[in-house]
Amino acid sequence: MISIQKSTKEIATDFFISEKTVEIHRSNIIKKLNLKSERNALQKWCQENLI
Repeated sequence: MISIQKSTKEIATDFFISEKTVEIHRSNIIKKLNLKSERNALQKWCQENLI
């Protein structure tokens, strides 16, 4: 969902979870991938590695 540029709110709605839960998952993924804490880092990683 991140790779197709869905917002936190859209992802939360699709999975019936809170936006905070989505943010926590995003943060955990960023840490596991050792990405820098910059804006859209995870989205950029997805575009470079998945598409």
